[in-house]
Parts: sequence; structure tokens; C-alpha cells
Amino acid sequence: MKGLTDNYVEIGKSLNLSQFHHALKFNAFLTALLSPYADIQAALSDLLYNRHIDTAEGRQLDGIGDIVGVARPYVDANNNWYFGFTGQSKAKGFSQAPIRDAGVATQSTTHNYMSDMDYRALIRWKIVANNSHGTTEDIIRACIALYRAKKVEVKNLGGAEVKVIITRNKAIHTFVFENQPEQWIPAAAGVGVTVEFVNT
Repeated sequence: MKGLTDNYVEIGKSLNLSQFHHALKFNAFLTALLSPYADIQAALSDLLYNRHIDTAEGRQLDGIGDIVGVARPYVDANNNWYFGFTGQSKAKGFSQAPIRDAGVATQSTTHNYMSDMDYRALIRWKIVANNSHGTTEDIIRACIALYRAKKVEVKNLGGAEVKVIITRNKAIHTFVFENQPEQWIPAAAGVGVTVEFVNT
């Protein structure tokens, strides 16, 4: 963006009347007045290019996740969830996930937090889920966000049941989101969901 690279001190000086071009005090005044814009430009550039959901990485992406209400999940090498308590992001209960071991978490290379790419997809899904009304369009948008789907079909099976068929590139998939995929579908309350994946 042009406004983020402009040198406002030089622009200000170039707009002076010719009689002020060599006025040291006036030019010093302009420099003092306009130089803070460089800091504002740097902050706006950082916000636009480094803290947007498409470009943020690491802690910046964690900040976006905090805003939408989904902390970066802790997964092992096979992308399994860990046991957690109510209030923790996507925590699983007893007999649904192993208990997190602080020693393993800090000393093992086989355990880590979700990758930026997968976490970005989870954040996009959460944005859709936060604004969802359980409509067919919401289900489609959520599946595209989370599974990076090429095509999503929602079939009404009658009796408050729907089947969601997700067509996606088999090279781009995350095991975490495929375990119990029905929980990721923002259907209306009381609607039963079954999910089928079609890999291309």
C-alpha cells in the first residue's frame, strides 16, 4: 500500500513555499511534527502483513486464536488430542484422550502443538462456527475452512438427519479433525450428522 511507504517528512518539506526551503527551524519543526508517522506506518504494515490470519505465524497466530476463542491445541506426533478440562480448547474427557505429561511435553520431540497451517484452518472454522446458525451454507463454509475441501455436499436424509460429503485433496488432511468429524459440523441443535470423505 502506497500510504505505508510514503516518507511524510520529505513530502511535507516538498510542499513548503520556496521561501522556507532553507529555513532550519521550520524544517526542524516539520521533521518533529511528521516523523512519528513512520512509527504509525510500521505498526500498520506489521498489522496488515504479519498479523493477518493468512500471514500470521507462531505467537501472532496464537493471538488471533485467543480473539476468536480457540487456543492452539496440544497434539502428539499422530495428531491425537490430550485429556483436558471444561474450558480448555477442544479438550477430550476421560477414556477419550491420554493425559498430558508435562515431562513429555518439554523433553520429547514426538509431542508438540498443532502446526500453523492446521491451526489456521481451525481458526477459520471457529470464525464460521461462532457466527453459525446451523444452515446448509454454514456447514459448507465450515467444511471448506477446516478440511480445505474442494466440494461439500449436504444431503437431507429426512428425520432431522443430514449427510455431509466432503471432497478434498488427500495430501491435505489432518488426522485430528478426522476423528469424530461430526463434532466439527455446525449443524442446528437436534440434527444428526454423518460425514463421508472423498479423497481425490
